[in-house]
Amino acid sequence: MQLRKMSVLVLCLLLAGAVWGQDNQGYTSVALFKMKMDSMESGVGSLVKFITPVGAKLLKEGTVSGYGVDVDMFHQPGQTNVAVWMDVPSFEAFGKAEDAIHAALKAQPQLTAALWAATDQNAHADIMVRHIFANMKKVPAGKLPYTNFYGVKVKPGQAQEFSAAFEKYQKPLYDKLVADGVIYGYSVDTEVMHSDAAAWVWILFVLPDLGAKDKMLAATRAAGQTRSAAERKAMSDALDAATVPGSHRDSLSQAVVFVTK
Repeated sequence: MQLRKMSVLVLCLLLAGAVWGQDNQGYTSVALFKMKMDSMESGVGSLVKFITPVGAKLLKEGTVSGYGVDVDMFHQPGQTNVAVWMDVPSFEAFGKAEDAIHAALKAQPQLTAALWAATDQNAHADIMVRHIFANMKKVPAGKLPYTNFYGVKVKPGQAQEFSAAFEKYQKPLYDKLVADGVIYGYSVDTEVMHSDAAAWVWILFVLPDLGAKDKMLAATRAAGQTRSAAERKAMSDALDAATVPGSHRDSLSQAVVFVTK
């Protein structure tokens, strides 16, 4: 779970802020694991056993404002299927969290060995994202929500256009879903460290249960029916013009650990 070359990270952060033109709302560090299917239960168990005391200590200290472990519900061949995330207010806090994680790994060699044995280390990946829009109510303590991810690549130079299209056409509906209690909340996240020229953007929705997904789909259909054909075309054109064709991906995960302040 390492992201090095901090000077490069800071440079990318400054560039991202200039491109998206939004105030920073914090960062989420995500470590992605590919658990072997025949070791899924034991691997996730080891991960939960490891991350829970570390996350609790970091939360108490104020280094992180939340942490969790999510397990994919739809598995894809060769892809990662478990995510560990931590919300941090700054890169300084991220560095402190990384130091604590590595110290804990060294202090628990047997647990670390069990975790590594259950994972495909060649498939491991890390990402750091920044939140460009967010509307999130507090998830009740002890609740293990579902998270629905909508990912898409935004074309180089089209970040402002994508952001404007989202704010105009999609944000009002999602804000209403939060206000009505259908979902706990949503955020729109973009990579701080870019893996290629086009920037991945994720719109994620935190759901109290899977029935909320049915309600979201119904609300989306109803909103579409209230728009004229010209309005629907304008929305489609605006979003299509800013995104890479064929890059859209969806995923759904369930939390096995979810803790926030």
